[in-house]
Amino acid sequence: VHVFVEAVAITETKTLKNIENISKAETYGQLALTKFNYGQYEVAKAYCDSSLANYELGWVYGTQSACFFVLEQEGRAAKTLVKGIDLMKIQGNYNYNIKLIQKQYRVLKKKAKRGDAQQYIDLLWEHRFLGS
Repeated sequence: VHVFVEAVAITETKTLKNIENISKAETYGQLALTKFNYGQYEVAKAYCDSSLANYELGWVYGTQSACFFVLEQEGRAAKTLVKGIDLMKIQGNYNYNIKLIQKQYRVLKKKAKRGDAQQYIDLLWEHRFLGS
């Protein structure tokens, strides 16, 4: 009996255009983080939208999730966070990015007095080592 197993990996080709889009997405994502840290959540969400229009980065979805949460759109926050976690698992720097998003929810718990942020912090903690 002969068994033949073929493994196929689908990888994204990093063309010059992709690299340019990723760079733009990262820049908008960093702007979103800055605005989030200054409590400008609507502006941060808009920068997340601009980032994600260029390239889907998991950590940007995480930031967008925190924005939705503080803007009291919890259904969207949860869905966006799950999508972000899934992308972070395959995009690298997983543990760093999980900690980054946890920090954002901790800020909301403390500064925005949103004790219900703890459920998101716990979810992120549970996923912390799953993508490494």
